[in-house]
Amino acid sequence: MRKLKKGVKVCLFFLFFLLFGVISYFGYQYYLKEKEFKQVEEIRLHYASSVMVRNDAKIYQSLDSSYPIIGNLAKDYSFDLEEIEISKSNQTYFKIKDSSYYVFYEDVTPIDKSERKTIPDYYVPLSKEISTLGDMNFFQDGEEVLTILQPLTLSVLYADEIFYYVSYFEDIFGVKKDEVEASEKEPLEEEASFVSVISFAEEKSDCKSNSCITVEKEKEFLKVLSDQKKYTISEMEYISWLNGTLRLKPGAIYIEQKDSSEQRVSLFQEYGFLFGSSELLKFVDNNQTTKKDTKIDSINRYVIHQNTTEEHMKKIMNGETIVIENPKSTTVIKGLPDINAKATHIAVLNYHFFYNSEAQEVCNEGNCLDVKNFREQLEYLKKNQYKTLTMEEYRAWIYGEIELPARSVLLTIDDGAMGTGKHNGNKLIPLLEEYQMHATLFLISGWWSVDNYQSEYLDIESHTYDMHQERVCSNQPRGAKMLCSSKEEVLQDLRLSIERTGSSTAFCFPFYAYNDLAIQSLKEVGFKLAFIGGSYKSSRGNDKYKIPRYPIHKTTSLEQFMNMIH
Repeated sequence: MRKLKKGVKVCLFFLFFLLFGVISYFGYQYYLKEKEFKQVEEIRLHYASSVMVRNDAKIYQSLDSSYPIIGNLAKDYSFDLEEIEISKSNQTYFKIKDSSYYVFYEDVTPIDKSERKTIPDYYVPLSKEISTLGDMNFFQDGEEVLTILQPLTLSVLYADEIFYYVSYFEDIFGVKKDEVEASEKEPLEEEASFVSVISFAEEKSDCKSNSCITVEKEKEFLKVLSDQKKYTISEMEYISWLNGTLRLKPGAIYIEQKDSSEQRVSLFQEYGFLFGSSELLKFVDNNQTTKKDTKIDSINRYVIHQNTTEEHMKKIMNGETIVIENPKSTTVIKGLPDINAKATHIAVLNYHFFYNSEAQEVCNEGNCLDVKNFREQLEYLKKNQYKTLTMEEYRAWIYGEIELPARSVLLTIDDGAMGTGKHNGNKLIPLLEEYQMHATLFLISGWWSVDNYQSEYLDIESHTYDMHQERVCSNQPRGAKMLCSSKEEVLQDLRLSIERTGSSTAFCFPFYAYNDLAIQSLKEVGFKLAFIGGSYKSSRGNDKYKIPRYPIHKTTSLEQFMNMIH
């Protein structure tokens, strides 16, 4: 009996341990599965088609069952991963798309889309490749973002003074020239042997001469560009092409355009073309194309105007020289206003730069004016007893405070550059003082001192302190800086300008570009008037902050001048 009880106890003890073992086994299996599940879920939280580096991370290569370090990635750099199905906890290394490299899962975090730098499809790689026997460091926006710790040889897409630019990881990087060896290789693609530089004449609704163009004629030319599969490039791309650090596919056009209305900007965008206004290049309007041996201070340029024919357009597309004869003038001169009449409309004229051709001075800008032509205009005003207004006289008239003779005109000059001051040629002030005629200079007061323009015949008003900058704002006329700056930035600039000029009477919008915020800011700091473009006479019915002006060009004839002021 006692033995029986002892046997039962042994069995029970055995059964207990058996049961404990079974429970432990299945419990452990459950634990392992749960752990595997959580680990897989943790890995999945780090995976996406696009990821960003959380902190500075390592890059790995797969070698047998190990992952040796092959490089480094900087924090916040983003890239794409190969598609994988994560089902095991040992899938801790993610493969970088289109490469043989990997990253550890904990080093990255998912994002919606990686930021890739793309290269325009009209670029042709340079006939050059770079290589290194050691580390190769890759830069973006001046910051080092990637290092590969092994020898590499890569083709160069384009270059600048500091970097060679290459494609890697389906991204564009700069590699410092002094850190690699460069060698020439055979070019694989045809490149452009010339680039046609063109500029459009002044827009006018009724134009029959070589000095202007209608919108319809512009559309006709832009359609030819589009049909011929031509493409436009930026100023910096053009300069890079000239100096050989960028190769382009055939068909490149550079449009250099300083006079740009909102209508013209919109029209060009409609056809998918861009244009710029260069401060670095000087142009010669000789209707010839440019090649790589062209110097940047004498760029050949075609001028497109109303008498440009379809045959001329074909020659421009082919980089040929064109000759355009000026037709006989059919201009009808308006009659002079009565000497005793009161003004109901007053012409506001807009000048920019002055030079003296008789002294062998050259100015290749379209809005330059030879002093002999300026003298001719002042002589005409004097002979016909025109009153050249001070800005205060004009302000008082347009606000209805005073009356002025019909033979009145307001002369305005923008910027303060070539020939306008005592420090940069001094063409303007001596002529105003000789003829005792008044004008107003809209000065970029942060660029030049008002001391350079002192004269009793020259008023100084604002053209901003330092906002005469283009290509700063996207989707704005000329990319004018003022149009995308904050109100606080605009107000600060305006107040600085007022402080420098000593006046808040009048303002001139850079590039004739304005928006509601800019006008509101002018009113807030106390400006009474603001001027734009427009090519028609001003009147008391005008918006006081959108007063039109006639731009004066190098090609403006005396007859055209007379029709502006009559």
